[in-house]
Amino acid sequence: RTMRMIHETAEPIHTDLATEALPSTKGAYSALNFREPDAEREYMVNELLALGFSEVPWEGYDPRPIVDRCGRIVAVMAGQPHDPTYSATCMDAYDEIMAEGEGANFHRASKHRRGTFPAVNMGISYGKGQKVPARLQNGVLAAIVSRLVGSEAVIQMATYASASYNLWAPHLHSHYEEHLKSLYNKLPHLQSNFPRSVFPCAAFNF
Repeated sequence: RTMRMIHETAEPIHTDLATEALPSTKGAYSALNFREPDAEREYMVNELLALGFSEVPWEGYDPRPIVDRCGRIVAVMAGQPHDPTYSATCMDAYDEIMAEGEGANFHRASKHRRGTFPAVNMGISYGKGQKVPARLQNGVLAAIVSRLVGSEAVIQMATYASASYNLWAPHLHSHYEEHLKSLYNKLPHLQSNFPRSVFPCAAFNF
């Protein structure tokens, strides 16, 4: 009942995006990464508005699905619970991540396209020539990652992210759950990162 109420009351953000025309890899299983010539440029809000972007007011709590021209949900601003303890939990997680990052050796972790901050990936990987799935190796940062994965505040955030995914993309969530369960049964040394999260990978931004 609660899930149905959220779906019915959430105000969608309509776009003219043609999802079917987006670039994808040959098997159409994942998006094709491409880089704009001026991708590093930083824009002011008024410049983006002049280019046709829209500024959407949002209080950060109630979810707002983003839909394409056919009404398909392509992204969701999932928000957060109307519970002050959850906001406090997020701040606790932030403080722990920042504390762990002080004095850490982020030489390699600082080179990525997400932003001007170190980012450390963790979890299960299967790509770049791998023949079998394996856990990412974090080297000198492994101890930091291990402590953050065990943080109660981080676990609560991971739980909410997975629950939101289940709410807005239940079929994909079930696909993840079913196939990862088979993977964990076949390769028991590969286990989930968090007790109530379906995602096999996570990233800590410092």
